[in-house]
Parts: sequence; C-alpha cells; structure tokens
Amino acid sequence: MTVEIRTGRYFDYARIAESGLVPVATSVGMPKFPMPYEIGAQAGPLAPYGLLKVEDRDEFTAAYVWRLENFGVDAIEALLGSVAAAYGAPGVVLLCFENLEKGDGAWCHRTIFAEWWQEKTGQEVSEL
Repeated sequence: MTVEIRTGRYFDYARIAESGLVPVATSVGMPKFPMPYEIGAQAGPLAPYGLLKVEDRDEFTAAYVWRLENFGVDAIEALLGSVAAAYGAPGVVLLCFENLEKGDGAWCHRTIFAEWWQEKTGQEVSEL
C-alpha cells in the first residue's frame, strides 16, 4: 500500500484544501483556533512528545527518530493508510504549528519525519 504523504502547517488553509489529502494532526496539542477544515485524525505516534523544549536539532532528531523506529514503518504506513482509506483520499497531510517558511534552516518534527520516511521507504514527503 502506498499512501501519499505530505506535510504542512495548520494555517495553510488553501494549500490543505487544494491538496485533496486528509489533514492529520501530528502536534502534541491541538489547535485552539477555528479552522475552515476538519482534522481527519490525530497521529499520536508522530507527535514529538517530551521534545518540545529540545532546541538542539541533533538531540531532537536522535530522540524523535528513536520514537519513529519504535513504532516502525509498517505501523505508521498502516495508520496513515487507514486514515486515507476512511476518507477515500489518496493520502494525508501531516500538520503541526511550525512555520518552515520563516527562513533557511527552519525545521521541526515534520522535517525529520520526511527525511526519515524517505530514508526508510524511498518515498519523498514534501511540504505543501
């Protein structure tokens, strides 16, 4: 099963709507502001629990990748695939609050997930 996976931020309303993908929350907390779309699922395994105060990218990456490895590619693919299938969509867009357009070197757990996923599966995960 190959499900399309993209990443984005909650505020990218138009890009999310145009994508045709199911919005999936991957943040520790959920948005408390009104949104013009519905979150299709919350992917707890992809949330950076316990890492919100870790600012060093190498330290964050090591801990987050450890988390992803413990869940594993198969379980993550099954989770995301089942969400897409439930909505009859070709895939999902993994969302959080971080603005990756704020400058060179901007990163968050979406960035690390995308790199890890491509390394493990060969499937590119691009930002909306």
